[in-house]
Amino acid sequence: MNLQKESIFEIDENIFFTNLDNEICLFCSSKAEYLNLNNTGSHIWKLIEKKYNFREIVEELIREYEITQELCISEVNDFIKDLIKREIITLN
Repeated sequence: MNLQKESIFEIDENIFFTNLDNEICLFCSSKAEYLNLNNTGSHIWKLIEKKYNFREIVEELIREYEITQELCISEVNDFIKDLIKREIITLN
């Protein structure tokens, strides 16, 4: 699966989440699974929640962290693909 610059993501209806100590904790009700996101993953999650597209997420992270565009694209791509594989988000 190739994510496009303008790809937008949607949080699955079975996912419930909250902010605990500045990190996002996810609960998938259909699988009864918890997932805690680290600081960067939580930042990406908040951007997904705000309906940022893939390009906007990458641009925001480059502004926020000292990271090259190439590495940021690769890391965000891997993270989002993992969320899609786990059925936490979908490609909209």
